[in-house]
Amino acid sequence: RFASVRRDLSSKRGILGIVRHLHHGHGADALSKATMAVVKQFCTEGLGAPCSSTKKPRLDSALYEHLSNTIEIFDPDCAADETSCGLTLQTERLGDGLPNLRHRMCDRTHAA
Repeated sequence: RFASVRRDLSSKRGILGIVRHLHHGHGADALSKATMAVVKQFCTEGLGAPCSSTKKPRLDSALYEHLSNTIEIFDPDCAADETSCGLTLQTERLGDGLPNLRHRMCDRTHAA
């Protein structure tokens, strides 16, 4: 989920996206890759748009960089691989991550 505020102080809330992490493998590294894939999808203009065969999807690199550097909170379920995923994203161990991640919470209601 996200919340943002524009310069005119209007706000917007929503879901960045959904991706099946199994396409990226298993474990914390796969979840980290899947998380960054969601951010990339969100920043890709025209991705999944109806009748998009005439226009190729284009990653807005500036927006991707901005979002990657703006995300501060990661709140996964309390499973070990999801908790470890937050650390992987924070340290950018895989070369792509969330360098300004400040809070890695844990949703204990979904602990495995």
